[in-house]
Amino acid sequence: EEEHDRALRIIPRLFVKKDTNRNEISEIIKQEARMRMLKRQENILLEQEELNLIYDLLLQYSRPDTTEDSTPTSPESELAKYKTERVRINYDGFCQVRMQLNDKVEYYFRPSVFLQLPRDKLGCISVSRFYDYILCRDALLRKRISLAWHDSTGSGFLTE
Repeated sequence: EEEHDRALRIIPRLFVKKDTNRNEISEIIKQEARMRMLKRQENILLEQEELNLIYDLLLQYSRPDTTEDSTPTSPESELAKYKTERVRINYDGFCQVRMQLNDKVEYYFRPSVFLQLPRDKLGCISVSRFYDYILCRDALLRKRISLAWHDSTGSGFLTE
């Protein structure tokens, strides 16, 4: 019996019942904390101007793939070239872009993000893939925040 009690003290609890004693003040504080957290998360969402600036800086510090011998003949083909996988950026350019942007984009410009993306033999990543990653992560965060506004109790369930 004593050994059984000792084992229960060592085993972590995985489920803890929610407190059923709810007072009005704690509910108001909890709801206010959730609202502030959601507003703080909304502040780190990227605006369209910031996304355009990121893309322009990525193109500015990128280097076209030198394995292709095609030379563009018009500005339209130059723009099309930038939208393909050919434009690549190395880690130095990646860091220079990061230094020119504000702290909102710090999450996207971490070394671990650079290492997760496929690199070529020179260690460069595709600008378009990285930009798509930024767009997808921002859209995902935007959806999570908009869904969290409908979770009135903060329990993880959507209610009307």
